[in-house]
Amino acid sequence: MKKYTIYIWCFWFLLSGCGDFLEEQSQDLTYAVNCADLEELLVGNAYAYGLPASKVLTSALLKSTNSKTGGYYFPGLQVMDDDVTASVFGQEPNVSTQPYSLLGAYYRWDENTNHDGSAEYDDPNWIRLYTHIGVTNAVLSKVDEFTDDSEADRNRVKGQALFLRAYYYYFLVNLYAKPYSAITADSDLGVPLKTFAYVDDRYWTRAPVDSVYHQIVRDLQGAVVCLDGIEMKNRYWANEDAARLLLGRVYCYMGKWDLVPEVYEELLKKYTLADIVADNKAPYISTTSPELIFTMGQDCRDGIFKGPSLSNTVSTFGVSSELEQLYKTGDARFTVRCSTDRETGRIYPKVMDQYVSDVFTLRISEAYLNQAEALAMTGDEAGARDLIQKLREKRIAAGNVGTVTESGKQLIQFIREERRRELCFEGHRWFDLRRYAVCPNYPESKEIRHTSYVHTSGSKYQQGMIEGYYLLDAYPAKNWVLPIPAFDVEENQGELEQNERNRSILY
Repeated sequence: MKKYTIYIWCFWFLLSGCGDFLEEQSQDLTYAVNCADLEELLVGNAYAYGLPASKVLTSALLKSTNSKTGGYYFPGLQVMDDDVTASVFGQEPNVSTQPYSLLGAYYRWDENTNHDGSAEYDDPNWIRLYTHIGVTNAVLSKVDEFTDDSEADRNRVKGQALFLRAYYYYFLVNLYAKPYSAITADSDLGVPLKTFAYVDDRYWTRAPVDSVYHQIVRDLQGAVVCLDGIEMKNRYWANEDAARLLLGRVYCYMGKWDLVPEVYEELLKKYTLADIVADNKAPYISTTSPELIFTMGQDCRDGIFKGPSLSNTVSTFGVSSELEQLYKTGDARFTVRCSTDRETGRIYPKVMDQYVSDVFTLRISEAYLNQAEALAMTGDEAGARDLIQKLREKRIAAGNVGTVTESGKQLIQFIREERRRELCFEGHRWFDLRRYAVCPNYPESKEIRHTSYVHTSGSKYQQGMIEGYYLLDAYPAKNWVLPIPAFDVEENQGELEQNERNRSILY
């Protein structure tokens, strides 16, 4: 049996030793007996698992495939876009603990991104996401059998499983495949699409991007129906609102802007924006924030942007000057979200709550931005301006907020810039740049330059010397798509076609 199959589809049969959540059927097989068992299976093995707070990104955390005992979810996503720059200080770093060394392959857009500065490794993101998907498939295959449980219980379990499967396929297709374009989506290679629980011993191929997106939409629509009116214990459990917010995002990615307003109609009435202008200590991105709809997993920004203590040499990442300059006078988001290192002057995004994920987080402010984009794209520019104005009034001091008056292309550009200011370092920017490049209305494609530094023999607070820059050509350059893991290409005998990537060059 192929490695791909082993990793994903046998997972259901390997679960045991979890207290009374599973009952033994035999010495070799365990099985769930009710919806409570399935829900515990989801919580323990399908939801992204949070890590103990760690301030240092290590090679072990980078490469770990075990989401329960270690391993960050795609930290490379934070360093590929135009919101970051290398920030190198001091003498030669310890390559085993320095973020710049560990994530340099992503920052440079190397041909092979799964390299920690000393050795190649199997892509843990691919493995973990498909493992989670395997669990959701197993749950969905069993849940309707438990007719002794109430319909509400079955729907609660089913809705969570559908939401999680959609969420994981959303990340897979946007990391490893081309962005959705209505013109080419039915022929562009997506990712392997598996929605059943049984073991299918065959060589896997990549489903078209269109097929993956439509599966995501079906799952989210199903999640909305199943979770309708069901209250969850906390914001770590997916609910109807989370499914609606993600569904609207996916519609924007697909250019189906006309479908967004109906999805968000009640959602926008239900949640309020934190007023960080009136109170810069307001719960903004935190577990107590009125904006927070859903989060899971861990936040790895400290490990990426702060790195080890300044008592050691520092080689890490910081906020790009381009992003910094987008924040105008009076914008509380910059002062609340970013910090300046006293010794080096380096600006970096700070973690506001370690229990809110850097990538698996859904906030109502995104709904404002998605809705504004949808309205602007479909001709309701007044409605779009109104939403953006309301968001900015909670973010920018009254004397500086101004009035949104843009229209046409300028309005779209303003919304995109507002999205960048609001959602930076939350796993959006890389995906946004890709989708803007293929947008049928107001396409926008740009190159990215990442400066490269070399260490000096000076003090630990001394900025390294610039040795050049790496250039990512504007999309459709090949390196906008991550490589399919080599082990799965090999195990599937070439049927799982590889993405072509170019070798990075220092200019």
